[in-house]
Amino acid sequence: MALRLLLCKACIQKNGVYIRNLEKTDLAFKLRVVLGRRTRVAVSPYGTVKSEAILKLAGCDRDELHARISALWLPDMNKSNFGHDRENGKWTVDHVVPFAAFGDLIVIDEIQQMVCHWSNLAPMWCSDNFGKCGRLITASFWNGERWIHTLVDERWKDKVKLP
Repeated sequence: MALRLLLCKACIQKNGVYIRNLEKTDLAFKLRVVLGRRTRVAVSPYGTVKSEAILKLAGCDRDELHARISALWLPDMNKSNFGHDRENGKWTVDHVVPFAAFGDLIVIDEIQQMVCHWSNLAPMWCSDNFGKCGRLITASFWNGERWIHTLVDERWKDKVKLP
């Protein structure tokens, strides 16, 4: 019994090192992990869990998600400066229409799919994303398949490329 427990701990530690290395070297993997974690945090105050795996909610596979996000990079954005540090020139993925816009309706599976859909995700500098703070900066509507966004606050025109 004790030997089995030691082997399990060793496996867990080895897997943790592997995952941390993967997050450092594979942006597509890190995007999936970060978006999944953020979605869990956003829905948990409402006493629910996310309805599907994040890539199913996003409506694409990890490589397609990476391609869609990287196609929207602003100048100086790259895979090495992705993260959550607003003081050190990091960028993150913004939900153009934020979770906060739906309030307690976020418990509905279809709403989670709409909020996490690839057409609602855009790269944004952390400092700008923290400044946005859950506000709507677009007139957006869901056409049944994807989001259509129009920027309504001109102060953001150089700070985000919309999908």
